[in-house]
Amino acid sequence: MDNKWFSLGIFVLLLFLPLSICAQEIDEELLAKLKMRLKEEIKEEVLGEIQQKYVLVPKEEGEVQDYPGEIEIAVKEEDTGNDRDEFLSYYLGKGLRVAGERMVIRGFSDITFEDQDIHSKRRSDGNESFFELGHYNLFITSRLGDRITFLGETAFEVPEGSSEMEIDIERLLVRYSIADFINVSVGRRHTPLGYWNTAYAHGRWLHTTIFRPELFKWEDDGGVLPTHQLGVMLDGRVPIGPFDVGYELGFSNGRGNTPGIVQDTRDLNDQKAVNLLLDFKHSGMPGLTFGVTLYHDDIPASETSPIHGDMDEFIYGAHIAYLKGNNEFLAEVLNTHHGNDGRSGNYDTLGYYAQMAHRWGKFKPYYRFDRVDLDKNDPFFDTRTKNILKHSLGLRYDIVDFNALKFEFSFSDTNKEDIAAIAIQTAFSF
Repeated sequence: MDNKWFSLGIFVLLLFLPLSICAQEIDEELLAKLKMRLKEEIKEEVLGEIQQKYVLVPKEEGEVQDYPGEIEIAVKEEDTGNDRDEFLSYYLGKGLRVAGERMVIRGFSDITFEDQDIHSKRRSDGNESFFELGHYNLFITSRLGDRITFLGETAFEVPEGSSEMEIDIERLLVRYSIADFINVSVGRRHTPLGYWNTAYAHGRWLHTTIFRPELFKWEDDGGVLPTHQLGVMLDGRVPIGPFDVGYELGFSNGRGNTPGIVQDTRDLNDQKAVNLLLDFKHSGMPGLTFGVTLYHDDIPASETSPIHGDMDEFIYGAHIAYLKGNNEFLAEVLNTHHGNDGRSGNYDTLGYYAQMAHRWGKFKPYYRFDRVDLDKNDPFFDTRTKNILKHSLGLRYDIVDFNALKFEFSFSDTNKEDIAAIAIQTAFSF
């Protein structure tokens, strides 16, 4: 009898005990910890299932997420019957990635239509309208090791007046990252003259305007500056008080004996070009960069047009760039001084530009003023090089993230002719 009542008491206790526990108020802090633990367990389980079949490609350090779907997922090659560890992934406009070697291949190109109304100072007036095929540009970067990277830029282009495609290696260099304050690069690169020449590659999609500033035209396009060089470069950044100071110090083959020659295989004299670029960023003024440029070279004599003796070349100038939010302002000035050794004469060619733009959604109107004041007595520059004063007013419209339409009206005053032109360009990255 006692056992029966004892068993009944245990049964009632077990019946009401869960109800009493459920009725108790659960501590809020304990509840939060339980939720967090549950989330972590679910996350680990889901990631475990994904990693059994897929490989997650992490974002590169410092990469900004500018469109949805930033994380790339590629099927493991063992699931496709390939025993290699490498795999491929592709994002529109961001290129093809061989993740096993950390290689990225991107492409740029553009097509431009231009209509020119020409008022010649030496012949009858005329009009020209034409389509222009821009550079078909392949841009390759690769991580060869923890501190060693490779950069290559190859342009396929049809020179003006030719019907055949040419292949130019625009940049090819290996960079050794020793520390933040010192890196060593060896190879062919854009000469660090001011801001534009190092900030923008050949792909016109990368910059706001249709054309490069007149000051920074390429050597083979009648430009006044040595925009490419082959040699060794030291660069880095050093904090000094409120300033973040960057430097680029180069030692390279100099110019050839005509403006369009880049000495990629030899140097016609034993003198090397030396250049220094300093830029400054202030912690209290985000988006603002300003700096100075120095460049010295010894140009070898030429017995063909243009005819000149050995010449000292000294280029110096300054730049300022403000890129923050929707605002863009760029301004640069460079003076090219030539001293003709063994002959009388010193010559100075001054070039500068100022560009401003502001973005409203997908629309970005812009204006740029260009000026190149060429010393007409300088025997180094050939007939392609000329004085120019140019105003450009345009609008960039980004149809999608990696395709832009640009509309531009310009007026150019040169020592040969005045040109009023309208240009339309589609520029894209793939």
